Amino acid sequence: MNKAAAKVIIGFLLCGAVPMLAQGKPMDADAAVHLVSSEMQSWVMSGKIMGGAAILYLDGNARILMAGHKVRGGAAPDARTMFSIGSITKVFTAAMLADLINSGKVKPSDPVDRYLPRYTHLRPKVRGKLTFERLATFTASLPDGTPARIKTPRRYFGKYLSHWRPRWPIGSKDKYSDQSYEILAYIVPRIAGTNYSNLLSDLITGPLDMPDTLPVVAIKPDKDRAESYSARGQPFRYHRDSWNGVGFLFSTPADMQNFLQACLGVKSGSARLQSALQLTWRPSFRMRTGAAQGYAWVVRTVETQSGTQTLISKNGATGGFFAFIIFDRENQAGVVFMTNRDQARSKHVGAIVERLGRHVLTGQ
Repeated sequence: MNKAAAKVIIGFLLCGAVPMLAQGKPMDADAAVHLVSSEMQSWVMSGKIMGGAAILYLDGNARILMAGHKVRGGAAPDARTMFSIGSITKVFTAAMLADLINSGKVKPSDPVDRYLPRYTHLRPKVRGKLTFERLATFTASLPDGTPARIKTPRRYFGKYLSHWRPRWPIGSKDKYSDQSYEILAYIVPRIAGTNYSNLLSDLITGPLDMPDTLPVVAIKPDKDRAESYSARGQPFRYHRDSWNGVGFLFSTPADMQNFLQACLGVKSGSARLQSALQLTWRPSFRMRTGAAQGYAWVVRTVETQSGTQTLISKNGATGGFFAFIIFDRENQAGVVFMTNRDQARSKHVGAIVERLGRHVLTGQ
């Protein structure tokens, strides 16, 4: 490791102790590669992750870095190893909604009532208030998780949602909610006249050449998939297939490299997709954290030495996996992390992954 890279790593380890303004520009690509490689190896050695991949797009070039194992004690992951991307799935669902809006089929302010199953009977105080934009920006007042007993759309819409009472006025504040995207994942493809998998392929994964980005139920047994483990040491098993748009997509480093480049405008996919993505990044609600909520994405303005820098990000954690995507469109730079872990050993994975991603893009 050269001296410059060593100084960057030392600075990263110490930066939490001394407040400083971000540089306002991404790290040098070589220094970032050294830093990320070193950090990922330390995460593996300390048991924070079992294995993982990092996709960096800096200085006009994409790089994929690997660490650890895809299965306990097994081989290292590669560019075609599948990891769960968890709630990053929501940004794909958000793009599908944005495409409907751009086509004029729905408006952001339209209530979703008419698109819900006929056996849904919303309470009077809820009717007309669950709009597409409120669902997309987590401002619909819906809780996060769905009760374990609710295993089918009929039970959710007919039993749970029909009796649901909001804890605060709908549209008054943001609260992260899987349920908001469960509803969107159910109704958006139906409005488009297709199903979730076909719409995903037509709008995003087909144009961007992402053949291995699939709902978990569509993954064939012979696919090269990373494994994750519960706190009891058992491999996670996924059975839920009703809510693909919430957190049940798997993807590969190669596919997510293409998606990151599309987010940066380096790889367009199609004009239709670019238009949809740009709508999802529009700041639509000021969050309590000070950041802005887009459609699934968080849009954060960072104070820098030369002004401000806009970072757009989304994380995802599902069943022993953690993923994170963050990018700066103005500087055409971005980072994606995809990790699997053994939950008997790993703690606080999300915080360290997100911090490293922000550091690469801001120098802070």
